[in-house]
Amino acid sequence: MDASKFINSLHQRRYEVIRAAEKAVDEFGEHVIGDAQQLTPVDTGALQASGTTEPAELHGSRIEKAIGFNTDYAAAVHENLNAHHETGQAKFLETAMSKNAPKFNDFMARRLKPYMEGDGGNERDDEPNAPKEGPESPSGGGAAGGMEASGGEAVGVLL
Repeated sequence: MDASKFINSLHQRRYEVIRAAEKAVDEFGEHVIGDAQQLTPVDTGALQASGTTEPAELHGSRIEKAIGFNTDYAAAVHENLNAHHETGQAKFLETAMSKNAPKFNDFMARRLKPYMEGDGGNERDDEPNAPKEGPESPSGGGAAGGMEASGGEAVGVLL
């Protein structure tokens, strides 16, 4: 009996699941940065417009995605709890991450369920790729996340 075809199919399946998980983490991260931009203080709009994300990547057994804001003053505005803002608030990225973190696990489970049931990659009408609703669209679960200030920008990492 030649097991090589079976082993190759397992490797292919693993690759498909990892790519699907990276895509789901990307989608979730884009949603979080969008929420953070809605909470970002606005003076000229440069800080809000600087919201950015990096593509999700596999690092060992973890999928990570960096999200943040790219201005020299992003970390200072993010951390200043004493500043009064007509629009927005301090801790805009941290707040968005905290608000969305409990939704992460269920969101990932929904996105990966077809792969766990052997339907991987087949789109379903009842499970659209992109959130249709507003801030509550990636729903359920919990995420590991971290905040750090680095190089003048506020950065968050979703796992």
